[in-house]
Amino acid sequence: MSGDWWTAPLVLIGIRFLLVEATLAHAQFKKGTLVFRGSLGFRLIIGGSIVGFSAMVLTHLRDEDRWALAGIAAFVVLFCFVWPGTITINDAGVEQHVWWRRTVRIPWSDVTAIEKSPNNDYFVYSVNGGKIALDRFHVDGSRFRSEVQRRARLKEVIDSTAPPTLRA
Repeated sequence: MSGDWWTAPLVLIGIRFLLVEATLAHAQFKKGTLVFRGSLGFRLIIGGSIVGFSAMVLTHLRDEDRWALAGIAAFVVLFCFVWPGTITINDAGVEQHVWWRRTVRIPWSDVTAIEKSPNNDYFVYSVNGGKIALDRFHVDGSRFRSEVQRRARLKEVIDSTAPPTLRA
């Protein structure tokens, strides 16, 4: 156990690599729509984990205890829910599609604010309480912010780290 000290820094370097990749990658432009996906590295890690853990469960069905297989199967289900949603921006508005819930659509006329969190996540809020979140593992966060701000005609981005007296 004490000889594995190097794995923790390696994991932290891997996470930093995913964040840098998401920052440097660009949104795709398809048929008049900007598409913001999770970064390729993040999707590969999540997809590889789903396939790998599923294969582990299937190949050890008769060898391992049922509780161990149930735990691994729970990880597979959790990894499925971590799969990043796709956010699109077009002339009608902004929408977020996640495979396990209904699509959230916010027309530009209903956008009330965009907020930047300390972790460089962006949240778009609507008049009726809807919210779309672009997290730090999605590509091109700065373009997302500028497109929403321009198209919704917002004067500024709310910075959640600013003191309450300086917020809009």
